[in-house]
Amino acid sequence: MNGKNMWRLGVLVLALILMASSGSFGALTPADQLQEALEYIAREDYGQAVDVLENALLTLREKAPLKIENTALVTEIYQFGAYDKKDNSIFAPDEPILIYSEVRNFTSEKIGPELWAIRLREDFQLLDVDDNVQVEQKEFAKIELTFRTPRLTDLFLRNTISLTGAPPGDYKIKIIVTDVSSGKKVDLVVPISIKEKGG
Repeated sequence: MNGKNMWRLGVLVLALILMASSGSFGALTPADQLQEALEYIAREDYGQAVDVLENALLTLREKAPLKIENTALVTEIYQFGAYDKKDNSIFAPDEPILIYSEVRNFTSEKIGPELWAIRLREDFQLLDVDDNVQVEQKEFAKIELTFRTPRLTDLFLRNTISLTGAPPGDYKIKIIVTDVSSGKKVDLVVPISIKEKGG
C-alpha cells in the first residue's frame, strides 16, 4: 500500500471514529436496550442490566409527557420527598402558600462536555371556582440547573405564593410548568380557600 492510500485509510478510520462518537451509526432504541438488558439478566450480570435500563429510561422520559406528581400544600420543605404537610387548604388573608410538587420526564439538555442543563419555566394563574382567571403572572419562576450527569430523575418544585389583598373565598392556584428545552407543558392545580380576616 503506497503512502497516498495509507493517508486515505487514515482519514477513513478517523471519520469512522468521529461517526461512532457522535452517534451517526444510530443509537440503540429503547427496545434494543431492553433486549440487551434481558441478555445481561440471563447471564446474571445485573449491574450491566441496570446501566442499560437506566439509559433506556433516560430516552423514554424525554419522549414521555411532562408529569407532576405528589403535589401537596405544606408548611415546610426539607428536601426531595421530605416535607411537613399542611392539615387543610384554608389560609388566612396574608398567610403565604407553600406548594411542594415533583416533576417527571423533563429534558436533560447537553450543553458541553460532561455537562447537562435542566430548564423549566412556570406561569402562574389564580382561578375562581368557575375557572375564570383572576390574577395572572407570566414567567412566575425560572429554574435553571446544571449537572455532570444526564441521569438526574428526582426534581422537586418549591412554590411560595402570596395572595395579599385577595377577597375571602374559594380559589384554584394553577401553575403551568414548561420544559424549555423540549416545549413540553403540564398544569399543576391546587384548590385553596382564603378565610375572612379574623375568622
